[in-house]
Amino acid sequence: MPYRHHPFLPKLNSQGLPGQLHYQHSDSVTEPQMPRLIFSERLAELQDWIEQLWRMGEIDHVSSNHVASSISVSSCLQYQAMFERIDVYLATVVLLPMEFEYSEYLNVFIQSCLQLQILTKKNGNVAKEAPHSSLTQLRYVVPDWDGFCQLLEVMNSKSRTAEFKAKLRLQAKEANERYTDYCNYVNALFDCCDRLVVLRVDLAYRKELSGETSLEMALADLDRLFANMRNNYLFESLEGYIVKTEYGIEKGIHFHLVLFFNGSARNGSSHIFHAKQIGQYWSEVITRGRGWYWNCNRQAKNYQKMGRLGVGVIHWNEMDLRNNLLAHVVGYICKQDQCFRSLLLPRAKLIRRGQYPDVPEVRRGRPRRPA
Repeated sequence: MPYRHHPFLPKLNSQGLPGQLHYQHSDSVTEPQMPRLIFSERLAELQDWIEQLWRMGEIDHVSSNHVASSISVSSCLQYQAMFERIDVYLATVVLLPMEFEYSEYLNVFIQSCLQLQILTKKNGNVAKEAPHSSLTQLRYVVPDWDGFCQLLEVMNSKSRTAEFKAKLRLQAKEANERYTDYCNYVNALFDCCDRLVVLRVDLAYRKELSGETSLEMALADLDRLFANMRNNYLFESLEGYIVKTEYGIEKGIHFHLVLFFNGSARNGSSHIFHAKQIGQYWSEVITRGRGWYWNCNRQAKNYQKMGRLGVGVIHWNEMDLRNNLLAHVVGYICKQDQCFRSLLLPRAKLIRRGQYPDVPEVRRGRPRRPA
């Protein structure tokens, strides 16, 4: 694959597509020179781009020397835009720990780049030698237009296999089944309680420590939190929970935690303070000062303005709030594109919920009436 040692400088050919472009060589220890805050957004953008390529089904028609007449002008511009951002995507991917597998689309991109040596490993046994420091794992070069076309062709070849399609179907099936199950779980909690106090807290680690915190260490902290719930006043009248483990380039390993308390036993008007207490308990006690948290309940008024409020006090007959809870809170937890799998801990359960409650056959008191 041709590469040139010059700054990245696009030049369009007579057909309006990038011609022979140059590349920047990048060592991921010192580059890219851009705020790390943007990388999670770029990663989501990259996954959308790869999925878009797969759905377009026109990759075979693009080559370094011509563009087939069957390709529309909009598709040509799309390829041009994708090519002009390939350096940003590569700069993002080199920050991902190689001990994890990501979405099927992202895996195809990484495997294709490794095959073409657009991405290269710095050592032969990355996952075991440096499992938590992605900055020592990969280097990248930005391909010219010929190299970009080769990348598209390899990605197309890998993504058209029966194995890849079967993995996509299985992934979608599992995500749909999980979402249905978790929605049924939340509805079962409402069957037992006239109202629930819903807290959503994101649990993570301080920025300077996030890269040093392995999945194994983080899961041990999470298990300690759940073990301590049994005899802690902060978790009295806890009816259920949902928790999902995610990896972010900025945050490292972190957890999205949703807690459901019996609203008849807890003061729901103080849900923001209650969520803050739990976040502080995580950061100060469970992680011994290494932790960080984000209190999503503080944003309740903003969610309400957007018509997406699904935290705080929710009565069983407030169907708008319940629907928001299922669509925007449970739906976010169960979304497929943030899933990852550990190669070192393949049996780690990265999303879980509490047990279904025992719903009484005969309810005491006045029968429920819809609002």
